[in-house]
Amino acid sequence: MGLQSPEYQGRTEFLKENITKGQVALKIDHVHLSDEGEYSCFFASSTHFNEAQFQLMVTVTGKIPHIHIEHSKTGGFKLTCTSTGWYPKPEMEWRDLQQQNLSPTSEAKITEENGLFHVQTSVTVDESSKGNVSCFIRNPLLHVVKEAHIALSEQANRELDQLAKEYDQVRKENDQIRNEYDKVRKELEQVRNKDEKNGKGLDNINIEHGQNPSAYNNHHSNHHSTAQSKSYQTQNNGYCLIS
Repeated sequence: MGLQSPEYQGRTEFLKENITKGQVALKIDHVHLSDEGEYSCFFASSTHFNEAQFQLMVTVTGKIPHIHIEHSKTGGFKLTCTSTGWYPKPEMEWRDLQQQNLSPTSEAKITEENGLFHVQTSVTVDESSKGNVSCFIRNPLLHVVKEAHIALSEQANRELDQLAKEYDQVRKENDQIRNEYDKVRKELEQVRNKDEKNGKGLDNINIEHGQNPSAYNNHHSNHHSTAQSKSYQTQNNGYCLIS
């Protein structure tokens, strides 16, 4: 008997209870993908020799798929079905409400670091489509199927509701910005009027949002004097520079 390979140490057991009947078994625990391959069994005695070979196939059934929906650039809805943890490469399929096959627009089967497959398939349907669309992923050895379903009419309504909420949020933000702008403009006018009453003319006004104020000197040719620069901070974190 030869030496045992290191990768099998502690994981195998030779079952020979029925060896007198010509039956033996090899048990492998904690199966690895690398265990897949061809194995041989030898029977030998002083008067008899025989050999049997068989192919060991390792398989793993992945997770339940998930369907993501988004608007397609070419119109309609793009449905993307993804799942992980498959071995060997699984079979993927789309079906509509009448169980008719739908042609995928793309498919990808990517090997992950652990040797299992991450799979993804996409299909495009019209916006007028209604009813369930289903994604099926099948283990080709065990014929185990994992599936996911999506109701297009319900999903479309949810998409429209979400878009309406986002639109309302943007509109409110725009209104708030407009109100802040009007408030800053009024405050600026008040400062201007106050300085004019005090006999200080405003030749230069500079408004910079979100920046630190810079000092500006206003030279009056008649009086040969320099007006003192003022920095006025508005409530929307901008700065009004008044010279």
